[in-house]
Amino acid sequence: MEGRRTRCRRASRWAMTTGERTTLQAAWCLTLLALGTTAQARGAALAAEPERPGNGGGGSVQAPHAGDTPAGLGSPTADRKALGMPWERYQLPDAHGRQVTCYLSRTDADQPGTRRPLVVWIQGSGCNSLFTKTPDGRVGGGLQNMLLMQSNARYRVLIVEKPGVQFLDNPQPPGAASGCAQEFLEQHTAERWRDALLAALRGALARPDVDPSHVLVVGHSEGGDMAAHVAAAEDRVTHVGVLCAGSPTQLFDLAELHRAQQGPDDSDEAAREQRLEQVYEAWSRILADPDSTDKHEWGHPHRRWSSFMRLSPMESLIQSKAKVYLAYATNDRAVPAVATDLTRAMLVAKGRDVKVERRVGEDHGFSKPGERPGEGFSEVLANVLGWWLDGDSPGQPVQ
Repeated sequence: MEGRRTRCRRASRWAMTTGERTTLQAAWCLTLLALGTTAQARGAALAAEPERPGNGGGGSVQAPHAGDTPAGLGSPTADRKALGMPWERYQLPDAHGRQVTCYLSRTDADQPGTRRPLVVWIQGSGCNSLFTKTPDGRVGGGLQNMLLMQSNARYRVLIVEKPGVQFLDNPQPPGAASGCAQEFLEQHTAERWRDALLAALRGALARPDVDPSHVLVVGHSEGGDMAAHVAAAEDRVTHVGVLCAGSPTQLFDLAELHRAQQGPDDSDEAAREQRLEQVYEAWSRILADPDSTDKHEWGHPHRRWSSFMRLSPMESLIQSKAKVYLAYATNDRAVPAVATDLTRAMLVAKGRDVKVERRVGEDHGFSKPGERPGEGFSEVLANVLGWWLDGDSPGQPVQ
């Protein structure tokens, strides 16, 4: 048991080459599902891609219309009994003709004919599967399991595997592109990932057991940026939760992070300014070969950066019709707080309905030194769910 605790503590620390930290492994430690029995024991009943803009392009993501994508999740390709956990697996085509794999929560409390609101959870960067096999042979889930355990039969949860990622894929380090399949490297652009998410979302919204009038899309880090893009593309998204994400552009994030003082010994302002310029030099290299999957910067190929940097999560949030929840941390070393501060200011200036949770002293995983891994994250998710379901009442985090 002590060995597992040690691994959990280690998993909550630094993980990625881009400076982005993983909370997925920490959440796996907290929400491990022994083939679905854990959630029940807790009483938790439980479009064609547009032409990519030129090098001078920018703005929010333009998406295919709802009618451009095949609608409706059919019969599951694997039910919860076959999977041994409270999820059913579905496959459906997206606007590019790819078979998108997604999972919809299914528990004993989900009776036929009962319509429930929908939560779409979007994971962060990298090519790790939503599920991981543990050393003792069980299947562990990520942060989506926190949402599932807080459900109490109030909503369904939808999650989507990234195209090019297979069930139980677990390359290391998590969150980076090293060890990813070539198919993933070719498929993973902001536009194409958004279209896969839209296909799954629209398929779920066509189901008779899903209430399409109350839809939350929430994501963390890269997933938070994608939540903004999905909300801009689908007007039926009523609420969007953006966690440690949502900046004007990821290029701004990296520029600010490299210019920031890294510690007491990093007092040379000229050196920090040089690091800032190196970010823009790297961006120039990306623009010179934007579709390359062989050339990398900050742990990811040019093809990934050229789409994610060019698109603005802030502009997508402005474009969307959804209510917005921004949760971010002042000690984040992956997405600087000033970036989300700017997005907040722009949204408020335009009269948007924005709920803000600015967590002082916490990092990219909503943690402080010495805290139990995932504790802050669980609290944030509970607060987002409370805002969505019950107005501004705080939720009850998973213990």
